[in-house]
Amino acid sequence: MAVTRVGQEYLTSSEAARLIGIHPNTLRGYADQNLVSHIRLPGGHRRFQRADVEEFVDRLREHTISDPSEEQMARLLREHGE
Repeated sequence: MAVTRVGQEYLTSSEAARLIGIHPNTLRGYADQNLVSHIRLPGGHRRFQRADVEEFVDRLREHTISDPSEEQMARLLREHGE
């Protein structure tokens, strides 16, 4: 974790992924799709502001479905032959 002179906390990919509860490669994919804000250092490493990661987690929670819809259940049953 690094803190800039204006007090913004930056996390490495591993730290941010651990905070979210996902694999760092998954986080990198989300970053590549511009789903979570990040910066790139000259060496190519990514850094994520803690506030941006927390906002991303909030957005994920808003879109998480606790129970599948009837349409989703029907598709799952078709795909898995049950």
